[in-house]
Amino acid sequence: MNFKFWSRLVAVFLSLCLFSCMKIKSKNDKDSESNISAAATSPGKVAVSFPSNTTNEYKVRFEFQSVPSAISVTKTIAGLKNSEWIQIHNQTWEDEKVKPGDEIHYEFSTNPKNPSETWEKLDVKVPQDLVIDEPLDFSQNKFSRLFVSQQGVLVMKQFARIYFTQNGKITLEDQSIQIEAQEIHSDYGLIQTFPAGAKGKDGVIGRSGGFVEIKAGLASGTLKVEMRGENGGDGTPAKQPDATLKGAQGASGEPGTRGSSSGVIPGRFTEVISCAVQPTRGLHGQPGLRGYSGGNGQRGGSSGSLLVQISQDKSFSLLATTHVGQGGFGAPGGEGGAGGEGGAPGALPYVRSGIETAECNQFPGPPGPKGETGLTGSAGADGEKQKICEIKNQQEKECY
Repeated sequence: MNFKFWSRLVAVFLSLCLFSCMKIKSKNDKDSESNISAAATSPGKVAVSFPSNTTNEYKVRFEFQSVPSAISVTKTIAGLKNSEWIQIHNQTWEDEKVKPGDEIHYEFSTNPKNPSETWEKLDVKVPQDLVIDEPLDFSQNKFSRLFVSQQGVLVMKQFARIYFTQNGKITLEDQSIQIEAQEIHSDYGLIQTFPAGAKGKDGVIGRSGGFVEIKAGLASGTLKVEMRGENGGDGTPAKQPDATLKGAQGASGEPGTRGSSSGVIPGRFTEVISCAVQPTRGLHGQPGLRGYSGGNGQRGGSSGSLLVQISQDKSFSLLATTHVGQGGFGAPGGEGGAGGEGGAPGALPYVRSGIETAECNQFPGPPGPKGETGLTGSAGADGEKQKICEIKNQQEKECY
């Protein structure tokens, strides 16, 4: 009996121990799963960068603070969605399937059983570079896709890197522009306001160059900037002479006096009377008036001003010059007015009806001389030279 009692007591004790151990294991398993879940669902910081080895070829690099070795990523570009599982190496993943300028919505999930359970959401815009290897005329908005206009100023800030080749040239004329990029690289590229020799129309003031601002975190190479005002237009041509410039008519000659009768002309019954005193010739016409003056030359445009700010100067050279617009030439004066007509000849002597006069001369006066040429218009004034300012390597502004 004692043996049976102790046997039962040992069995109960073992059962209790087994039950207790099972409960402890179950609890430990539950805690372990909770920790994994917490690690998978707790948000972590993600750093985004855009590695690039050449122009307009970018990757999107994600550096995770804490993430499993495999996660799901869903990409949405222009409304098109695509999901895939990716491998994480050293807490980093690079997306190489992107294009410059893409706007992408990323959603990361670390729950393999439920990819829709988002762990992190990010909106990313892939950088875009601009290569300027030909002449671009911004003055006529022919290349408006490269900038936006804000209150009359062209703004170009959407490019990460801007490259100028030797053939790269931007012409602005009187437009103002703000160019801002992370990097600017130039192989003797050119930014100019007006090209050399640009001239306004006759009678029009030369336009001035605008305000050019260039800002970059890093710059290298040589960039030429020519700030130039437009030459003023020449004076408008003088007005052609009109009736108001014509000289006055000369005075009339003195009248003739009646002479003796010369008898009857054979076959006719008309008496012919001679002039005892011939009518005198009309006097010279008056000189024409001076011609109209030529138009004045117009003022040349001012050069425009330039501000260049480079945070990091990597063998960068700025070749900037200013050129004022030259004043236009005055137009030559117009032709003088026509001389007045000569005076009328003196009148013939009075005779009765049926009687003719003979040997009586009538000569009008000669016309007056042409008026003097009008005055030449005065030359226009030159434009003003404005400032070029540089800020390099975060130093003080230097203007000249």
